Amino acid sequence: MAVDNVRKSLHMVLRNLVFRMPAPEEIRELPVSQLRCLFIVGDAEGLRLHDLALRMEVKLPAASQIVDRLVKRGHLERRIDPEDRRAVRIYLTQSSREMHYAGIARHIVAMDKVCSKLNVEEVSQIADALTTLADAATKSEAELNV
Repeated sequence: MAVDNVRKSLHMVLRNLVFRMPAPEEIRELPVSQLRCLFIVGDAEGLRLHDLALRMEVKLPAASQIVDRLVKRGHLERRIDPEDRRAVRIYLTQSSREMHYAGIARHIVAMDKVCSKLNVEEVSQIADALTTLADAATKSEAELNV
């Protein structure tokens, strides 16, 4: 039962703090695979296509197609790696970078609003519990990738 409560609570948190957040029209219309790609690149600009494919858990041709589509939409750009002229690195365009930062800012405001309903001890307990959950998820993922 406790695991079921964790699942239900996490679902409610995600629904209220992530999935209901307003997003620009050009983001809402993107397929999930392209959204994942944008978030990964936004968190680690300058990835090589191979590394992006690994993080997305897709094959290189699929990652290349996703990047191609996002380049055509004006969300990503490819740049030659100055250290290896044969390699290409992937970056957000300026407009996508601004949307990414605006999204982060919206999430910070939403979390601050939620946390303002809690006392200091409750916030601390939640932070500790989420850290424990994140650590367990990381260990579980590592076991799957062995």
